[in-house]
Amino acid sequence: MAESVGILGAGITGLATAYVLSSKYKVTIVARDLPGDLGLDWASPWAGAVFHPQKTPIKLWQDMQSACFRFYWALAHNDPSSGVKVYPMTEYFDTIHDESEIWYKTLMPDYRVIPAGDLPPRTTFGIKYTALAMNPSMLLPWLKAKLIAKGVNFIRTEIKSVDEVRAITKAKLIVNASGVGARVFAGDESVSPVRGQTMFVKTDFNELVMKEGTEYTYVIPRTNSGGVIMGGIKSDRLDSEVDVKLKSDILMRVNRITNDAFKDLDTSTVTDIVGFRPGRKGGLRVEREGDVVHAYGVEGAGYIYSFGVAERVQELIEGSGLKAKLNDPTTLHAEPPFCCDEIYPFKDPKTDHEWGLWYFTDLIKVPSSFPKYARKYPTSLLIDCWLHDTDSIIELQNYEGAEKVESRYFFPQPDISSMSRMFVEMEPEMVNWNVWKKDWETLKLRCDVHPGDRHWWVVRLLERVDPDVERKEVLAVKRTKKSKPVFDEE
Repeated sequence: MAESVGILGAGITGLATAYVLSSKYKVTIVARDLPGDLGLDWASPWAGAVFHPQKTPIKLWQDMQSACFRFYWALAHNDPSSGVKVYPMTEYFDTIHDESEIWYKTLMPDYRVIPAGDLPPRTTFGIKYTALAMNPSMLLPWLKAKLIAKGVNFIRTEIKSVDEVRAITKAKLIVNASGVGARVFAGDESVSPVRGQTMFVKTDFNELVMKEGTEYTYVIPRTNSGGVIMGGIKSDRLDSEVDVKLKSDILMRVNRITNDAFKDLDTSTVTDIVGFRPGRKGGLRVEREGDVVHAYGVEGAGYIYSFGVAERVQELIEGSGLKAKLNDPTTLHAEPPFCCDEIYPFKDPKTDHEWGLWYFTDLIKVPSSFPKYARKYPTSLLIDCWLHDTDSIIELQNYEGAEKVESRYFFPQPDISSMSRMFVEMEPEMVNWNVWKKDWETLKLRCDVHPGDRHWWVVRLLERVDPDVERKEVLAVKRTKKSKPVFDEE
């Protein structure tokens, strides 16, 4: 039985942490506010939600941002329904004059420096690159649905202490992702809300523009909304009243960095948004304190750090180093699963599932061709993301006589770059048995060349426990007139 972990908070940090941990742990999220709620007492629904790296000299913080970017980059290309989309970014500064502080110039695609003669007034430096923006009204429910499919339990309740979370979840280990609530739950007096005011504007403007330094201004497209979010401001005010004068100030600053793209905008026609970011003097806190791992203090950068913070939380739970970074994953060496290519089923396949299993076996049974059709990757967020796009896993078990020697797990790699007929082999630890169940149909295999070795194999499908989650069929197969199974291309 998987170890239990309780998470306090269902904002982007709490959801990301659950996403990472649920591959190995039984996770329960306890929160007052859940995805879909629009109250002002939590920040995630109201965020600008754009990935623009934060300048920092701290290598760990840089690594967390890099991990988060690569996760969202994969998500934008794999599943547009998540609300994550790629946009061109223009970023201006008025307190730096060169790229010496821009640590992310090798991370962000299409990075380049803007010539000084092309800078708008009151700016001293500028860069362009390709970035990402998220629509929280799409991403948060998307994450919740994915987590439920992974077996994560959500409990809506208002609690007063971390011990109460432990009592509700029956988990020894608790992750405190409570945002502003950490002032109470962690006794951290450096935590306080930071007020933000923005405007949603209907427009077809479709690029990211930001300015940082002595002022904080941005235009962020909202995926599938037909408009943009304009901001911004940081204030210690605690009221939720709209500052009418501030609207005109925001618009003036936005026009300055967009070449008057919104010069005819009437601010009385916009939708006003006021929210409170979870600020902390000293910035981000991700550290373990006994049986509690704290993960809060990102202020307005929750979407920039979230999945990187989640990986760091897992490292702190497991006491490991940086073992599971999200990079374009390096392949691991994997021995071919069969002794030779003379592998055959004990009985001819009959059902679609059996033919699908035989198709998989036929692709990888030749030892010299195994690397062409199957690649093994280390545990990573990207592999986990791919895994969520399939509804079946293939289990391949090797027996010697009556003794099971090993179990290996494969699934079809999402067809991102027009590459088909490729399978991903993943580490057994990534199979969450709260989510997957073994199908009763199996295919037993034998070797006709080496019968004296007493080796035989069993191939079966693992299917998702929750039948209500809609997922595309990735292992549906059919027989052609030549009795060879092929993938359905629907």
